[in-house]
Amino acid sequence: MVINKTTKRTIHILIGIIIGFILTTKLRTINYETFKHDLFQQLCYGRLSNQATISNRLEDSFSDVENTLKSIRNQLINATNHSRRHLLLVGVMTAKQFIDSRALSIWKTWARDLDGHVVFFSSSGSRSLDKIPIVALPGVDDSYPPQKKSFLMFKFMNDFFGDRYHFFMRADDDVFVNVGKMKEFLHKLNSTNRIFIGQTGVGNKDEFGQLNLNLHDNFCMGGPGIIMSYTTLSNLASNVEHCLQNLYSTHEDVEIGRCVRKFARTSCTWSYDMQDLFYHNLTIQKSILSDVYPAKQLYKSITIHPIKDPVAMGKLYIYLKTIENQNIRFKISKTYRKIQHHMNRLTTFDLERLIPLFDFDNRTQFNQFISKVKQNGKLGLDLSLDSINQFTSNETWKFFAQKMYSELSANPKRHIDPSIVQSFNINIQRIMELVNCQSVRKGRILDYNSLVYGYVKFDNQIGVQYILDLTMIYRKFQGKRVTIPIRRHAHALQTFSETLIRYTHPNDIDRKMVNVVVSLLGRMEIFKRFVENFRQVFALDPHLSLSIMLFADNNQTKQFEFHKIISEDLIKHHPQLTVNVVEIGGAFSRGVAFQRSLQLFSDDALLFFLDVDMHFRADVFKRVRRNTIKDEQVYFPIVFSQYSNQLSETLSSTNGQLYIDELDGYWRQFGFGIVALYKSDLISVGGYDININGWGMEDVNLYDRFVVSNRTIFRTADPGLIHIYHDIHCDSTLSSIQYEMCLGTKLSSFDSTIEISRLIKTHNLL
Repeated sequence: MVINKTTKRTIHILIGIIIGFILTTKLRTINYETFKHDLFQQLCYGRLSNQATISNRLEDSFSDVENTLKSIRNQLINATNHSRRHLLLVGVMTAKQFIDSRALSIWKTWARDLDGHVVFFSSSGSRSLDKIPIVALPGVDDSYPPQKKSFLMFKFMNDFFGDRYHFFMRADDDVFVNVGKMKEFLHKLNSTNRIFIGQTGVGNKDEFGQLNLNLHDNFCMGGPGIIMSYTTLSNLASNVEHCLQNLYSTHEDVEIGRCVRKFARTSCTWSYDMQDLFYHNLTIQKSILSDVYPAKQLYKSITIHPIKDPVAMGKLYIYLKTIENQNIRFKISKTYRKIQHHMNRLTTFDLERLIPLFDFDNRTQFNQFISKVKQNGKLGLDLSLDSINQFTSNETWKFFAQKMYSELSANPKRHIDPSIVQSFNINIQRIMELVNCQSVRKGRILDYNSLVYGYVKFDNQIGVQYILDLTMIYRKFQGKRVTIPIRRHAHALQTFSETLIRYTHPNDIDRKMVNVVVSLLGRMEIFKRFVENFRQVFALDPHLSLSIMLFADNNQTKQFEFHKIISEDLIKHHPQLTVNVVEIGGAFSRGVAFQRSLQLFSDDALLFFLDVDMHFRADVFKRVRRNTIKDEQVYFPIVFSQYSNQLSETLSSTNGQLYIDELDGYWRQFGFGIVALYKSDLISVGGYDININGWGMEDVNLYDRFVVSNRTIFRTADPGLIHIYHDIHCDSTLSSIQYEMCLGTKLSSFDSTIEISRLIKTHNLL
């Protein structure tokens, strides 16, 4: 049988069609292979438009295919359920130089909450040192404006993920997404509608007439982010080529809006609320780095822009997670109140009848649950003024306005701590939520305006109480519309949640060597007391060394006694202890002594400059290790200084025990002599000033230099450091500043204000 050429050609075509159909069907059932095949075609198509050599085009195409597959195949492609759409896919536009900084900070923060439904789009050849999903768009560079990058990103998301998600978001690499609020917002929308959402823009005055926009045209501003439904994305992506060939401005977001308006026949949502939801503020990053969080704005927003610094991105993520955690604990506390409320009205028999409803395996589990509820009775405390007063202590209220006023502080008027300001803002936001929870039904809403003044009190049984004087704007929107300013008092209680216990384990930092350095001239008995104290602490913490900077004394007998104490009391009893003794000539100077001691240590040595007048506990050195960070932070502890107690009938030390009490001493807030730091940090600020002679000033000088450096100063009261009282002699030959400081310390250490006022009252001195 002879087959002519036409019949043979027809058979070959049919066989080719059948084989092609089978292969295509087979490939479509394998998700990863489908992606690789389509992506290869996409990349090659993009490469053919470039005027490079064929070999370079193929090499770059294969490189982009390989890198893209490696970065996203395990993130999004191998979804187990293809029939169900996920809620949101975020495409983040970035550049090569920001992949391992800005893009990485996003991947480590808010992208976590999206379960990896985030893809980063960059220029051709982009790679990441970390395993983050990056698509290197072929034929695209990092030039600005990123019009081609943006359009091809939308096309890529539609081609490969258009049937996998309800909504798609275009984001810059300096935007923060509040994922929880974003999900809450999107769940209210219907993705089958043509939706195009963002902060609405029409261009600024300088650009009027240059953007080729009609009178009622708008666009979604790209910075804070753009969201569109899959139906809108489909219409946009199918016309990307036309839109790229017909650009009327240099603004990428304007052209996206123009393309959506033309082919999806919708425009950016006209809504005043969008400027709150898609929050843009050029100063927001500076505020976050300064630990100032605009709670009102952050609470409303679903995106925050711009956050270019990875540190600020991390701090904002932690802040919002803290708020989220507080909200969860608030719900738990409300649940306890409901349970307690119903338990108070039920008998034991009624409670037992509830066992099947709570899905308990046995009566023991139920009894444990009831016992836990009773143990946490204060968590279920009814929040009324009468019930609160039952537990209220006699703590004094603190008053605040522009400043904080407290009778417990030596300085009754001081700045309000940023953490307290943050607490105020969070609680005010919570109060406004409660006030407005029925606003739709009542036809009115109250907007917070300002906090005039308030009172705050910490109660260790129930929580923190507030009395706040608030100014608000009353807006009535049902019936006759009214807008008037009002002023109200709010009583609030921030309750404690359930007590949590965290078990910690010793780590390497607890074995970090701390090198104690002291300066000494004479004072034999005080030195003996110091050595005995050091021996007791060393028995508990062997990771210590001691360096004694000994100034020469004309009395050779005393010098011999010092060396005898060191050799017999320290080295003999503790041979594993490293002890350095350096004799120094000349007049006594702490600055000279401590600067000379640097020769004994390496640059990464942790130094703790101490005085022989100090009494210290072993836990001090744990705080020294944790509060001192090389190249970042130095530790200036506030020590408790004893009074002379010349007016008191009792001494602060009884049976060798030292007490911290307002009658015994005071916290030396303006003393900076005790410091822990690394040698390299001390060298970086120039070390101690060796030209200062006599009492004081060398510590203040060093502190001032750390203030102006880029090192953080960690300063807090340390209950393990007590300065034992000794007579203070102020030499009149000192400089005026040193003499004044010496007299101030001497007078402050005389006795407590309570004893002095008692003396004045007893003898009618006023």
